[in-house]
Amino acid sequence: MPFLYSLFILFGLSALLSFFGKHYWVFDLLTHFQIQYVLISIIFFVVFLHFGKWDLAALSIIICVLVVTLIWKTTYTYSAQESFLSEDPIQIATYNKFYKNENPEKIITWIKSYNDFPDILVIHEISLDEIEILQHGLSEYLFHAYTDEQTNARNRSLILSKIPITSNETVILQLKDRKRSVLKATLKTSKYNAFSLYAFHPKVPIPEKGANTRNREFVELAEYIKDDINPILFAGDFNATVYTPYFQNFLASTGLKYASHKFGFIPTWPSHLLLPFLQIQIDHILLSEEFTLGSIERGPSFGSDHYPLVATVELKEAFD
Repeated sequence: MPFLYSLFILFGLSALLSFFGKHYWVFDLLTHFQIQYVLISIIFFVVFLHFGKWDLAALSIIICVLVVTLIWKTTYTYSAQESFLSEDPIQIATYNKFYKNENPEKIITWIKSYNDFPDILVIHEISLDEIEILQHGLSEYLFHAYTDEQTNARNRSLILSKIPITSNETVILQLKDRKRSVLKATLKTSKYNAFSLYAFHPKVPIPEKGANTRNREFVELAEYIKDDINPILFAGDFNATVYTPYFQNFLASTGLKYASHKFGFIPTWPSHLLLPFLQIQIDHILLSEEFTLGSIERGPSFGSDHYPLVATVELKEAFD
């Protein structure tokens, strides 16, 4: 029993400290496991009931209720729930390839497994040589854009599109101690005016310096896109779940919603974890209010520590 009590104390502290993520970077890391906190609290509740520890069983349920309330509020506030699409859906896929995963042929095989290729493919952590391989192997995509050649491969993104790309640029976020690149492309469908697509991969939020850099990227990018008059899609590895307050602030500042199932959770990382129970969603497709979400699904694992995401969206109406 002492070991069980120690585990419960560790669990309880982790769950409760996650509510204070904006105050310390380690607490922010704890925010990502809200789904796990719910499941673990239920397990503790059952165990304590079995042993007749009514007070600890009650505390387990209190923690569970607090976390469920947070999950419900977050999902209700920031998610774009699935709804019926009408005539002209756009299918977009995003995948963090992982810079050490030097096998772009697997991406080609995966995309060709679809009867009709996704309209847009966004790949992160990709080298210039791999970009050339994908452009050749996926010739169905007539339009290409990628982060400038001066960008490190770990921060480089590629967009392949069947929808015409009318312009693209590498947006440089000037942070306190470094520069970070974001790929922006403007696409034009046959039916609608242009919309903006951003490929985003912020800094890993560890240790504290990395966390501060990622959080500053959210702030700077939110400021940048406030001047974007087009409907917006974002695709990327955000190195954050929707439960971190810094990502929530980004969504609140921009008015973007994250694509999700109705229960608001699609684990995407790490794909090779022996305990899938601990996987979290740090890859996201975000959409502005002009878009409707039709569906979203997780793709297969093939070499990266991330799973890809594939979403079907639609512009609600033409914009002048």
